[in-house]
Amino acid sequence: MKKAIFLDIDGTLFDHSTNSIPESSIKAIRMAKKNGHLIFICTGRGISEVGNDFSFLPLDGYILSCGANIFVHKKNIYTASFPQDALHYCVNFMKKHHIGFTLDGHSKSFLDGEAYDMFHSFKLEQANNDSELARALLNENKMFHFSSIKPIDYYSILKISLFSKDRKVCEELMQSLPNTITGFLNTSTSSLTHGEIMIDGITKATGIKKVLDYVRFPIEDSIAFGDSLNDIEMLKFSNIGVCMGNGDKEVKKVADFVTKSIDKNGLYYAFVKLKLL
Repeated sequence: MKKAIFLDIDGTLFDHSTNSIPESSIKAIRMAKKNGHLIFICTGRGISEVGNDFSFLPLDGYILSCGANIFVHKKNIYTASFPQDALHYCVNFMKKHHIGFTLDGHSKSFLDGEAYDMFHSFKLEQANNDSELARALLNENKMFHFSSIKPIDYYSILKISLFSKDRKVCEELMQSLPNTITGFLNTSTSSLTHGEIMIDGITKATGIKKVLDYVRFPIEDSIAFGDSLNDIEMLKFSNIGVCMGNGDKEVKKVADFVTKSIDKNGLYYAFVKLKLL
């Protein structure tokens, strides 16, 4: 029986400790595709953060920005824009309290100064420490400094990513969010707090449902893989929810199966156990 497989990126497909996708995961995906299964990325990342980084994989589509932007066979089948009042409220709060943020857009993203500097430093390695080339790479990925945002760009924003060393002020933001949006903060004990703010009622799970309806697959043939808090809904929604061994403890609680860690060939191991290969 053919399955529809949904893969989170960070911590599930992409190993940040090595800055790469494990070779075993690439092999598993290619073998599963040859066996006729459909394979989709399902991520909190916006389109600018995904770029063409995964184009070498035999993917059938992408669920981006936690379900707010969906592509199947390169066709955009769904997009939901952030409520404007709520968006401006969040931006003003984050600027006032010096919270770093990224506004994920339909075709491009806007980064506040701290976030832009962080991503610029990531690109410097690729650019052999050439600062101008690093900026060009960011532009190529449609990632721009927040100072360049235009009024019309606000209407294409899908999701907010944020980070700060001050967890208390991030909690204050989450507690004061308008009821049209929702968000969460990571449970990491590191000095940096990360979080995401999404449109209320739109999640990776709603994204999966839209994809299944579009490709006419029953939910009984769906399998989702994840590791972090924004994966909980999709793991609970899919027929089989798999948490990586390196996943958050709260995610493991809702998973049907906990596989090995990403650095222990966890994705490949799960594909074998689920008889996808």
